[in-house]
Amino acid sequence: MPNTESFRIFYLLYKNRPYFTHWVGWLLFGTLVVCLNRYTNWDTDISTIFFDAHLNTFPIKQNLLVTLIFHEGMRWGAAALWLALLFLAMCQKFKDVIRREIVYLIVVSLLAALVVSFLKSESTHSCPWDLAQYGGTADYSRLFEDT
Repeated sequence: MPNTESFRIFYLLYKNRPYFTHWVGWLLFGTLVVCLNRYTNWDTDISTIFFDAHLNTFPIKQNLLVTLIFHEGMRWGAAALWLALLFLAMCQKFKDVIRREIVYLIVVSLLAALVVSFLKSESTHSCPWDLAQYGGTADYSRLFEDT
């Protein structure tokens, strides 16, 4: 006779299959990225494409479009969007269902920003232009490598 608890778990996985496969997909993608970083040189190969060895710098680093729009602009745009969502959540004209979804977006985006900020502060990895092979002072290390 099959174990009813095991049957219940498989039934819940089957019933919530779209959510389960969604998370399995992200887990497989994350595993692929970690394996690519650990066992290939794809990250330095991509960085080398953007590095100018004659000038010993990344020319795109001084590009106004990249700096203002894609780096600082995206950061300020995300902050403005977050504040707009916060304002919308406080408006009384929205139904509770819509307000709940807006609050969900606010909380999830805030948690994502906090997790990314924490991981960046705890990481021993440097930006490519800080690496010694590209004219900086930091040593290159792979993911999960003892430094």
